[in-house]
Amino acid sequence: MSNREQLVVAPQEFSFIDQPEMTISFFRQAEGAYLRGRSVIYDLSKVESLSVTTAAILVSHIKDRNVNFGMVSKLISPEDPTVAKQLRQFGIFKRVVDHVEEIHADVAVHRLTNIKVANLMAREIVLASTFHVYGENRRISELYSTLIELMANTNNHADSEFIARYPWWLFVFPDQSKSAVKFVFLDLGVGLFESIPVRQWLTRNPFPPLSKRGDIALYERGGQLAKIFRNLEAGDIKSSTKLSSRGKGLPYVIKCAKSGHFKEFYIVSNDAYIDVLSNRVSAMNENFSGTLFYFEFQAA
Repeated sequence: MSNREQLVVAPQEFSFIDQPEMTISFFRQAEGAYLRGRSVIYDLSKVESLSVTTAAILVSHIKDRNVNFGMVSKLISPEDPTVAKQLRQFGIFKRVVDHVEEIHADVAVHRLTNIKVANLMAREIVLASTFHVYGENRRISELYSTLIELMANTNNHADSEFIARYPWWLFVFPDQSKSAVKFVFLDLGVGLFESIPVRQWLTRNPFPPLSKRGDIALYERGGQLAKIFRNLEAGDIKSSTKLSSRGKGLPYVIKCAKSGHFKEFYIVSNDAYIDVLSNRVSAMNENFSGTLFYFEFQAA
């Protein structure tokens, strides 16, 4: 390995949802190496479990020049044959050497700019997903609306300097072991809790300083994030555009999440970890630069 390369070693449990702090730390190392003009070698050799959320972030880092600045990315495959097979099924290796459009047949990946809301694509995804789950095409408005609102909400909550700079990514993973479809929506912009609307709200509703003790400060920060999220859910923190054409926003996404069509629904943004279905908001010791939505569509 040359001095122009940096090795980043993945944890054994490589899951953005189950082990968010370790996974965020891993990707921050990679981002730092790219920023210093180094190529990155992603060492996945000791990975024993790999989640679709992590695979999605890995693809975005390898393919998005706003993240890697055009530097080369390499992968060391997992030694565990089951995980290595899973990685191949996600199409990771194919995406490293080829164009993002040339993807594995079992995985759908869509990469579009923040300013584009793809209604036709969302409709097609809903039909394919319902066929996988129900054995027939159905029009599930909650799934369709969730996809549309996430596309629009990405632009609503962006900092103006990030608009059209960072693309959003949508990954669709049909789960062959059960009647479910897993979705990962990834926005590598500023993140919900550092967006313009939230910053403006905090100016009007400032929080007291956090404790100097790390454990207490983390608990207090969790309370702050929960309060911000409750105001986002209630619609009290408005989008920066205030345009009706932008849709109903995050409050409607959360309403759809609780419709009974989703088994799991998580949001990870900045230092916030949110289990939407359980109404649990907690703070992390790591900060994710962006927002990730993970949800699993199932039969209602």
